[in-house]
Amino acid sequence: MKTLVRMLMCLACVAVLSSCEKDPEFSGSVNLGELKNFDANFIVQDFTLPDAPILDGGCLKTWKGFGESYILGQFSVEMNLLCDIENLRFCYLIGTFHAQDGSAIFFNIAEGEYACNLGEDCVDFQYSFNEPAVISGGTGRFAGATGGFHTNALIHNGEIFNWFAKFSCKGDIKLRLGNQENQSGGGSLIPEPTP
Repeated sequence: MKTLVRMLMCLACVAVLSSCEKDPEFSGSVNLGELKNFDANFIVQDFTLPDAPILDGGCLKTWKGFGESYILGQFSVEMNLLCDIENLRFCYLIGTFHAQDGSAIFFNIAEGEYACNLGEDCVDFQYSFNEPAVISGGTGRFAGATGGFHTNALIHNGEIFNWFAKFSCKGDIKLRLGNQENQSGGGSLIPEPTP
């Protein structure tokens, strides 16, 4: 009799364990959003003012440009960073992608290194960097956005008026629900008429 009870208990345990999901989903009323691919291709130029301060850690730089992304549509970008050219390093890069509808995505890179570009395109682009950037929020349809991407940047190191960098960023972004309509960046930029 004890053997029969033990066998039934073992079968019951197996039945309970086999009915469990390996990756249970949270079934509460809060949905935090969906993780999406993030890509952004853009070119920036150096807009640093000639009298920009030089600090102990390097010089303050301002890079601005334009690009395109599935999530953002056409956008402008601005980045500010502390650059240590002698040691091929930078830090405190803070940037913003500005979509045409007024929404924005904020990102930052704590620190990074420039590397000499030894690839096929080394004649046009002498330096590169591929540091991870953190998406730290946004405005409009990107309010509360999180995620990250790699910069995949190539730098043409010409004179100050000829300097530019080409970015091909790839990563992931998590948008808060309620902010995801019109997420491809398209749509009308004409405001609705007021009654």
